[in-house]
Amino acid sequence: MPDSLPPGLYESLVTLGLRDAIERLTSEGWTADIAAVDDVLVPELLADHLRAAARRSLASLTGEGTDRLAAQIDVVNRILETLRVAASTGAVTDRDSLPPAAPISESSGSQRHFPPSA
Repeated sequence: MPDSLPPGLYESLVTLGLRDAIERLTSEGWTADIAAVDDVLVPELLADHLRAAARRSLASLTGEGTDRLAAQIDVVNRILETLRVAASTGAVTDRDSLPPAAPISESSGSQRHFPPSA
């Protein structure tokens, strides 16, 4: 969020930066109405926030080629480890981690069709 916050309607998590901007505006006489979010939406909103921060962090890592990829994978695995420790058993497992310097692929170039179970 920018340091100056133009008056208007915002749908955003109240981050530390946004909280500071709101405090500056309220000290200047503006008001802010902050509403609670439905509990069902909280995991999705927090995950979106984490995704945006992770994307910025991963994009900012320096290096080239496999060195940069290894650094990015290390960051992802450290985040996953934090989630694994904090989450309910089984929500995030070791199997979610990436092997060091793994090639990144959205899909495997081949498909294997299994026969239907009887």
